[in-house]
Amino acid sequence: MARDNRDTRQRIIDAAEQVFLEKGFEHATVREICKRAGANVAAVNYHFQDKQGLYDHVLGMWLDQCYERFPIDMGAEPGMDDETLLFHYVRGSVARLLLDEPGCEETALRQGRLILAELTGDRPNTKLLDMGHYQENSYLVPIVARLLGVEQDRIEALGCAEAAKGQCLHYFVGRMAAVEDVPVPKSLEDVDVVARFITDFSLGGIRRIKERLL
Repeated sequence: MARDNRDTRQRIIDAAEQVFLEKGFEHATVREICKRAGANVAAVNYHFQDKQGLYDHVLGMWLDQCYERFPIDMGAEPGMDDETLLFHYVRGSVARLLLDEPGCEETALRQGRLILAELTGDRPNTKLLDMGHYQENSYLVPIVARLLGVEQDRIEALGCAEAAKGQCLHYFVGRMAAVEDVPVPKSLEDVDVVARFITDFSLGGIRRIKERLL
């Protein structure tokens, strides 16, 4: 029975991914998901409570996969200085937001738009915020604070961290909106070019603010 439940749960998840990608949250129905999964509607309630719970699970799974493929500290090694650690943070962020697996570009674009809608709607999805925004800040803010020479809770540290993240998100939103002059990296080498620019620009701002604080 336990194995049957796991199999049913996975079939629902697989079907839900397809339906949500095709139709979005509003137009997807539990009935259609269950039809494709070969499961009954009660199974969704049993495993996920409701359609929103199933949607949250699928979106969270996509984010988990992104962070597994491109970690927050992508490529960082022990002993690196904070300027280099900042670069590796930006590198990971740009890769997660913009670099797709070959042949999966359209799927990644639809996933990105669904996640963006959840984070920018009238009621932002707090579960996704916990996975993204707060998780990244716990890594990034201490680096920026050390570069500034201030405590982590200072507004300058938080502001500089958000500015670095904001530049990465600019490229992401530009891609989601199909803005023609926003570059979309096709390789890790392309990612490094964008990441280096964002890092250098951010470091310039951090140094200027540090001078002001002296």
